[in-house]
Amino acid sequence: MTSSRPARKKDDSQTGMWVAGLVFLGAILFGLVVLPLLGKGKKSELEGGQAPDFALPVINDKFARPTLHLSDLDGKVVILDFWASWCGPCRAQGPIVERVASKYQAQGVTLVGIATSDRRQNAEAYARANPSSFPALFDEDENVARAYNAFGLPTLAVLDKRGKIVALRSGLMREGQLSALVEAALASP
Repeated sequence: MTSSRPARKKDDSQTGMWVAGLVFLGAILFGLVVLPLLGKGKKSELEGGQAPDFALPVINDKFARPTLHLSDLDGKVVILDFWASWCGPCRAQGPIVERVASKYQAQGVTLVGIATSDRRQNAEAYARANPSSFPALFDEDENVARAYNAFGLPTLAVLDKRGKIVALRSGLMREGQLSALVEAALASP
């Protein structure tokens, strides 16, 4: 008896590799584009509340002490920028956040970059390659990121002078949007 089974083509393994590659690419695009958009515009339950204090090691040379406590910045409007060296959107947003913080620095605004979900050596290398005029910290165990619900990167938290969270946003933010949040924090009583 002869089998009516069709002969297997050599292209089946190549087709499988193409499909796997497309699925992988789709997952990456979903994570980089769709997930950050899902959180945009939604108000966080942390907004209006007191910002959780923290103490993290400084990984660049922009602060006189090896550790920075959020409470060291009492009386300032603070922009917390949660980032990772591997995060493409974080790399795009970094210069935007730096420009906004520099623009308002004379009014008591400061920026604190917080590397999270990363290896320390990678975060330090990125901080050296992309110097900032503000301190960069390292959140090794991701406790600070969890305290601020910074589950997607980049995430920005804007704190007023009393340490209240004015805004907490995930995903890329335009310069005008961030400036408006900083101005709202500056106008806070």
